[in-house]
Amino acid sequence: MNLSAEQIRIIEHDFGNVVVVAAAGSGKTRSLVERTERLLEKGVKERSILMFTFTKKAASEISARLERNVGRNEVSTSTIHSLALRIFRKHAKLLGYDQLPTIWTPERSARLAAQQLKGFLSLKGSERKQAVNQWGDALKIPDSLSDASEPKVKLKLLLKQFPPIPPKISGVDPQSYHAAAIAHFGEGFELYASIGANLLANKSACNVITFDDMIPAALKLLREHRQAVDEDGAFIFTHVMVDEYQDVNDINVDFIRELS
Repeated sequence: MNLSAEQIRIIEHDFGNVVVVAAAGSGKTRSLVERTERLLEKGVKERSILMFTFTKKAASEISARLERNVGRNEVSTSTIHSLALRIFRKHAKLLGYDQLPTIWTPERSARLAAQQLKGFLSLKGSERKQAVNQWGDALKIPDSLSDASEPKVKLKLLLKQFPPIPPKISGVDPQSYHAAAIAHFGEGFELYASIGANLLANKSACNVITFDDMIPAALKLLREHRQAVDEDGAFIFTHVMVDEYQDVNDINVDFIRELS
């Protein structure tokens, strides 16, 4: 298979940002692999190269291809969350974790939130108001909800846009989270802000984090404890490549920038 002029430009690119727009099946993964091989030929150290993918399967395939072509492979091929987890596990004490916390899957966290929602909705009148208002001032809580699907939709929106990240990572306690969530979403989210605050309190009490907390934790370590993180040289990269870059969000971009 011959290389196109565009692929050659990618492979021969050395330093500085470059964005590649390519359709499926156009050889972008091959271009990334061959660019990595060229960097190695030029003397770039394997451990200085990082290649992000969005699935473990893709990372394994790229790693195996490099090993076949080069004969060895110490290039870091990883998902963004996996690398964030490695950084966190190695330096969790810097964030105040004397013991490594238990890691919840997104599914487990969502189940707990759903259970709390069910519990809140089973309460009536003053009981519901008392339960919801435990994190802040008296709020207007509806006694009933006209649309049965509304609670699940709003809860999902809250957890996606306003995740309850443990105070050791975010610096935000449950009361502050509760107030900020209501200010962000406005009237009608009091119930869901309270569920988020409860999740936050549970994470702190049970020494728990979720996979969604990994990148904020690693980002905080890189920003506030960079010298300590860099001491062993395991997370110092001169060349960072990201497959499927269109799928990254703002915090992913911040993490990638700090790494590079």
